[in-house]
Amino acid sequence: MEGTDVVLGLFLEVVSMQLTDSLRMGAIRAKPSSTTVSLHVASPALRAALPANGFHLGPVELDKDGRLATLRLIPTLHPFVPLETRNALQIGGVSVVPTNSHEHVQLLPKMNAPMRMQLLAHLELAGVELSNTFQVAQLVLRSRTPTVQVTLSSQSVGQEETGATCEAALHLDNSARIAELLLNPVR
Repeated sequence: MEGTDVVLGLFLEVVSMQLTDSLRMGAIRAKPSSTTVSLHVASPALRAALPANGFHLGPVELDKDGRLATLRLIPTLHPFVPLETRNALQIGGVSVVPTNSHEHVQLLPKMNAPMRMQLLAHLELAGVELSNTFQVAQLVLRSRTPTVQVTLSSQSVGQEETGATCEAALHLDNSARIAELLLNPVR
């Protein structure tokens, strides 16, 4: 990791999961479980300059393909608390989705037992915006790659190798915050 490299950890709840015609994991629709994120900073000097507490997701800018271009994080007074992940999807519904002349099976979780996983994204710290009182108001992170790691581990960093590499397309709400993600495994 370089001096401005960071790893963002975001917990997600699975909305639906598609299986391919060979019953392999296909697209995953997910939404953030929480707006609080973890941020791992490798550089000791940069880590010392940042607020010690957690961060909330702020506004997002997308590239022309609907992928993350920049993300703003807003400091919070509350520390980041990892959520428990679940490595099983309790099926609440099954449907068949036609895509590209193939039919895929789509699994929907039970509402009272969501499957939770963690997205880990390697980003670059592109800037720091200050408030009127010269406190950190926002961190501006820039995407360096179109892929992210999705893992069932609740550890913030170091578990990337146990997860799946996915391309992530984002859907934003009216305030330009992440409402939903479409994760497609890279094979």
